[in-house]
Amino acid sequence: MKKFISISAVMVFFAAFAAPMSVHIDHRGLFIIRGVTCPGGANWPGSNLVAFGPNWEYSAQDYAANVSKKQLDGWDCDVVGTLNTPGAKAKIRQEYRFNKDKSCNLKWSLAPDGRANLNMARAFLNIPLEKGAFGGGRYKTDSKGEVPFPDKEAWLPKEGKTVFISKDGKTSFEIRGVKCGGWKLVIDEKTKAPVIQMDFADPRGATLSEIQFTFVGEGDSKFAAKEPPKKEIIEPGKDWVAFPFESNVKDGTVLDFARIFENDIPAGRYGRIVAGKNGRFVYEKTGKPVRLIGANLNFDANMMDKKLCDDTARDFRKMGYNAVRYHHIDVTIQKGGWNAWSSANFDPVMLDRLDYMFYAMKREGMYSTLDLFQMRRCGKGEIEGIDHGLDWAALKSYLPYYKPAVDNWKMFARKLLDHENPYTKMKWKDDPSLVFIVPVNEDSVASVSPRNPNSKAHKYFKKAYDEWMAKGLSKLPKGAKKEALEIEFMNYSKAQFDKETIRFLKEELGCKALVTSENWWDLRSQTYLRDNYDLVDNHGYADHPQGWPRQRWNQGGMVKHNHFAYHIPIMKAPSRIMDRPMAITEWNFCAPNQYRAESGPIMGAYSAFQDWGAIYRFAWSHTASNIKTQSPIKHFDIVNDPINQISERIAVLLFRRGDVKVAEETLCYAVNLNEATKHGCGDMWARGLFPAKFITQGFTHRIGSQFVAPGKPIRGKWTKVVSEDKLDASLLNGNVWQSAEDFPVRNNPKGDLVSDTGEIIQNAKGRFTVTTPKTEVIVAYPHGDDNGKYTAGGLIMKTVDTMTVVAASALDKKTLRDSKEILFFHLTNAYNSGMQFEGKGWHEILNEGKLPYLAKTGEAEVAFKSNVKGLKLFAVRYDGTIIREVPMVYRSGHYVFRMSIDTKEEPVMTYVLRAR
Repeated sequence: MKKFISISAVMVFFAAFAAPMSVHIDHRGLFIIRGVTCPGGANWPGSNLVAFGPNWEYSAQDYAANVSKKQLDGWDCDVVGTLNTPGAKAKIRQEYRFNKDKSCNLKWSLAPDGRANLNMARAFLNIPLEKGAFGGGRYKTDSKGEVPFPDKEAWLPKEGKTVFISKDGKTSFEIRGVKCGGWKLVIDEKTKAPVIQMDFADPRGATLSEIQFTFVGEGDSKFAAKEPPKKEIIEPGKDWVAFPFESNVKDGTVLDFARIFENDIPAGRYGRIVAGKNGRFVYEKTGKPVRLIGANLNFDANMMDKKLCDDTARDFRKMGYNAVRYHHIDVTIQKGGWNAWSSANFDPVMLDRLDYMFYAMKREGMYSTLDLFQMRRCGKGEIEGIDHGLDWAALKSYLPYYKPAVDNWKMFARKLLDHENPYTKMKWKDDPSLVFIVPVNEDSVASVSPRNPNSKAHKYFKKAYDEWMAKGLSKLPKGAKKEALEIEFMNYSKAQFDKETIRFLKEELGCKALVTSENWWDLRSQTYLRDNYDLVDNHGYADHPQGWPRQRWNQGGMVKHNHFAYHIPIMKAPSRIMDRPMAITEWNFCAPNQYRAESGPIMGAYSAFQDWGAIYRFAWSHTASNIKTQSPIKHFDIVNDPINQISERIAVLLFRRGDVKVAEETLCYAVNLNEATKHGCGDMWARGLFPAKFITQGFTHRIGSQFVAPGKPIRGKWTKVVSEDKLDASLLNGNVWQSAEDFPVRNNPKGDLVSDTGEIIQNAKGRFTVTTPKTEVIVAYPHGDDNGKYTAGGLIMKTVDTMTVVAASALDKKTLRDSKEILFFHLTNAYNSGMQFEGKGWHEILNEGKLPYLAKTGEAEVAFKSNVKGLKLFAVRYDGTIIREVPMVYRSGHYVFRMSIDTKEEPVMTYVLRAR
């Protein structure tokens, strides 16, 4: 469970709502008691209602949608909202009634929303106590008297009253009149803070379940949080200036990248793109390697009117893209969309729009990929033997263990892929521009497992597991731990499902596209499955928003990072199967991260260095409306994010054009059965990942993995084969082995990490450079270089006072030193006007803001080495038009000039150096 909530929202509320006692209700309906629940080691600053759906997927009140608080007489209030728990959506109602004796009556109610009953595995109220005050404290009941807090947990009586006493005995509070399914005092395993948990009765079958109690007491002000910092509002001034930006580049201008790749249209011109023997994508007819770069279209952004489809396809081509991923189409293609609860009721209007988008993108040179299951819902009775509807998360847990669920998947796949596109005059399955397919999006075996007995799919899981054990199919030694056996079994079951979906697509449907799966998580155990696909697909984000709908951002950068084993994209590198192409179909440095300008240089450089085959931004847009009309910057979509969209052009040059060299040395991690199972199911951030020492080798060498077993040795010749377990010579196939423990620790490097080509240098202090014959890039944080001068080859920049990206790239066929047309980038940050954050950390947004965009002021003093005299420098708007000449001098073989974002002139972030 993600546990990130800002204290500042609570304290801001304190200033506006000074109740006559220590109990306070914030805007989400969470109650806070200063000095009792704030915060000191607890996971939340106040109460939180937590609910688990039938498959143990959770939601919590701090994520609740449509929460509204109604103030009544005095300090009384009601709170209502919706808890979007997967498979168990519920209505929340809370009542707070304050009494004259400074006590407070509290009541929570849960009722099903759209179902006959709650359908929850568990629901409870979580009340963390202030660790500094109550850690090691005592409690007193009418029946037991006074006793110390438990080591782990203690159930508490509903009858009478229970008094909780701080460690120093100076603070106490009382809870009485409890009505609930049961309540207990728990000591949190990680924080060691005491937590009160109250369960809702019968959360699965109830039509109404309630918790009630009365609170009496005052907190101790010495434990209260400090006053919050002032709200940060983005507004014009010395730090922010209006930035005119539009996502529409004029034909033939310096920013029209279509001219760089003008011969690659239409998609399919050179036949299909296939997996070459060297682990690269290649054109079927010519054998020439090709890299794909593009973006996701989500929901109805795939299904627009013809003019918007044409415009978007041309915009993709002008970006330098040659790929598109059609995502979430299984929702919006259904009649009724999200409310359809159907897999086969295609809306003919939406299907026609999707067909035209496919045609328009193909015409403009975009190769496509798609998933055949993302988020559609199956209605009651749609799957044989299941008498209830299944949302998208639940259905994933059935697929490897229940054949009728697979039949439903096949039905949708056939209906779409066997359908003839009236605009291309080809069935989707036969179109050479369809490169690869993912049968089910983000269904990594451990992440969607129905192992929990409370899952409705558990009976099918258990039946299959028992049969597998009875047949003696496990290859682990006798006495293996159950969790190791279960992950082996789940991988076996998923492999059977994968085998059937691949057979169905390639043999039964006759689809010639490549197929992959397991496109989420980075575990060693997944190597067993990924080793069987045509290519590897994975997803990775820097500063993905946490929580829903109230979200939080870490506001960290990848250049100045605190643990380089969790670096994006390097963390993804071990999941690549050596000798297979690698795709990242979802990646982003998400707004409003203030350092996201670094995204294009980092992703472009390292993806090229690792010789991956495809990278796709998530996303171009989630909606058609964002494409049709300019809107404020928000989260994932780069169609209206100046910083991510401009930075993306650097990635196009480094990655698709191939400006960065591929690594010279290659390390292949050999995963055997022991390494694949010894961490059990693992998790997303710790257990089961590849060793940190190996992951960080990705900064200096090309890395990946393969699965090995008796009779299945390493394929290919690599600089080293790596593993924790010593490998038998028969598995090495002539390669040299090295222990994973023999690599240096690079998790928190002090000095430079230099690629073995010498082109990429990363330093955790705040400096990242790329130096190639055609492109030079500097990502500079304040104080990121000891001498205050940042250098990438012939590109030099002086000290900066804000994170800055400066890059130079030759647009003609010459090297930078001899080029007569060089595109310069100067990026800082951009936000919406009036955007409001909670405090200087900018971790939570109080107001998204509005247009126009505001750019962070800053300047870059630049010297650029050139052998060509007589060039001029011009400022360029994002639409590609030139607006003014920029003063500069040519001195000692360098052009010296200043690029500035300030209030004096219309700000730009792109420039061109060329003859007039």
